[in-house]
Amino acid sequence: MDFIKNTWKNNSNNIWLVILRLTLGLEWFMAGLHKLLDPTYIPGIGGTIGFFGSAGNPNLWFQNVATNVFLTNPEVFGWLISVGELLVGVAFIFGALLNFAALAGVFMNLLFYFAAGWLSASTQSINWIMAILTLVLLISTGSKALSVDLFVAKKLEKPWLHRLLVDWFNIDKWLNKK
Repeated sequence: MDFIKNTWKNNSNNIWLVILRLTLGLEWFMAGLHKLLDPTYIPGIGGTIGFFGSAGNPNLWFQNVATNVFLTNPEVFGWLISVGELLVGVAFIFGALLNFAALAGVFMNLLFYFAAGWLSASTQSINWIMAILTLVLLISTGSKALSVDLFVAKKLEKPWLHRLLVDWFNIDKWLNKK
């Protein structure tokens, strides 16, 4: 347990969390930008959703949601996916509202997993890997180094704002107990 506490408190580790945040941010940003710039993405999303909701998908609940919710207005969900990916990417890159963006990222990764994870091992694993790494960013205060969130929290010096933007789980307090 001391190893975990010491590693977590060691600020020299923050750079790796920032690099992780930037890497995931670029991945999200590029995915969203690619979809927004692709003129065939929005018109073709209905077919993609239909395929993901087909009888081949072993996740029966996702078949139901894809067919009865997403396919009712596929273009709206296409826009939500592409803009959502782009915004999560921007939030990760700048470290702005990172905790909220991390939750949105995990949610999207899980949806993508249930939609397409059954197609191949790589599709399955990339969504789990991104979700787990995003959870690391969510609970790590070090991932907020060099971020808009930390700058704002320090500038305004409000404990509630620091808690909201930087340390949701009060890990700093737990780690600094004597």
